[in-house]
Amino acid sequence: NNAIYDRNLRSNQETLIIDGLSNVQGLAYSPDGARLVFSARMGTDVDLNLYWVTTDPTAIDPATHKPQMVQITNAAGNEVNAHWAPNTNALIVFSSNVKGDYDLYSLTAPSPGQPAVQPANWNHIVGNGADGDQMYPCWLPHGGVPAVFNFTDPFAVLYSDNSTGNFQLKAFDSTGTDASGVPQ
Repeated sequence: NNAIYDRNLRSNQETLIIDGLSNVQGLAYSPDGARLVFSARMGTDVDLNLYWVTTDPTAIDPATHKPQMVQITNAAGNEVNAHWAPNTNALIVFSSNVKGDYDLYSLTAPSPGQPAVQPANWNHIVGNGADGDQMYPCWLPHGGVPAVFNFTDPFAVLYSDNSTGNFQLKAFDSTGTDASGVPQ
């Protein structure tokens, strides 16, 4: 059993957010700090799916008597490395091996009471399921994007790509325009 805790680094006080999870990994706060997105296995699942949980201790699910948690994905594959878009509390970018190797996808996280988003409704961004892994996406504000990418978009996603057999740093903007790797 795994649990998610929030630790105040100044006071060293730890607060339990939720427990009863398995294989928790890749936690990321939403821009407003109200939710955490993460990968985990639940119950008898063999694959890692994405979930979000509220960080508000008063938002209790009456059915479980635990903090409100929503399953984001439910697919035959692992969904990992999720990050919220910096200008929204709904859009998430992540990696999944649902088509073979790891590719990048985005989706709008469901609200409480909505079903998990199925792969047919994910926005496939980069990769073709057989061209090496595209992983570890993270959002960067325009000012944080290396000049080699020359984006005018306010945000870009930086990610790791090993389609050539060697991991390269690549980026794309919110329109899906891909850029060349950072020179070595």
